[in-house]
Parts: sequence; C-alpha cells; structure tokens
Amino acid sequence: MDYNTQTEIQLIHTPKFKDIVISVRFLSPLNRKEALSRNLLSVMLQDRCEKYDTKDKVTAALDDLYGASIASRTLTYGNAHMLEFRCKALNEKFCTTAHLEQQFELIHQFLFHPLLSEECFREAKDNLLDSIQRRMDKPSTFATNQAMLMMGEN
Repeated sequence: MDYNTQTEIQLIHTPKFKDIVISVRFLSPLNRKEALSRNLLSVMLQDRCEKYDTKDKVTAALDDLYGASIASRTLTYGNAHMLEFRCKALNEKFCTTAHLEQQFELIHQFLFHPLLSEECFREAKDNLLDSIQRRMDKPSTFATNQAMLMMGEN
C-alpha cells in the first residue's frame, strides 16, 4: 500500500438521506506509538479549534448549521491506520439558506486550526482513557479480549 500523499474525492449521491456528510480520511502505516498519537489527535480534533475555542462556541457553530455534528475516529485496516474526520449537516435543499460553504469552512477550521493546548491535551488524554475503560466494562468486549488472550500468539 502506498502512503504517499494522495487526494481522492468521492461523491455519492442518494435520495435516501437528508444529510450531507463530508468525510476526510488520513491513512498511514500502523505502528503502536503513532497509533496512540493519532487516537489522541482524533479526540482533540473533534473538541475545539482556534476559532471556536470553547464548547459553547462549537455548539453555536453547529446549531447555525441546522444541528450539524462533527466526529473523529481512528480505524485499523490490516497494516494501515486511518484517522477520519467527518461533518454531517442537513442538506441545503431542505433549508431556507445555503450553508454548504459554511460546512466546508467549519471543517477547514477544525482540521487546519485545531486547538492544541496543554489543557486540551490533558482533557483528551483523560477522555481517551475513560473511553477505553468504559469499553472494557462491556461484557462483550471483555469476552472478546479474553478469547484473544486464550488463543495466544500466531
């Protein structure tokens, strides 16, 4: 798999949904140290940015886009690790105002001007640890992990 910078745009038009989802994905080789960094970055990206530096400002910006949402996550595909940032907003044809450019501007702010402060880092680290611990409290996740341990290496 080639991890060189590559841009690919896919437009999927469907009448099934009333939302426009814009997803930006970054793919890179998988290694434990960088995976941890990308997981922390993922949590920080969806939290705040320089322009919307408080949770109230983020909420107001999302409300201005008819209740839009932003999310970021990481996924593993074989030997690759992907960070995905997505923004979902109501399709303009169901609104009285055009806001697709506003949706792209919001994405631009979060991806190119994230709020990378010590406070945000500590909060992201705590949130990530809490998320992992909550996941381990689920019986199905615990059972899967125990089964993997019983199988051993290879």
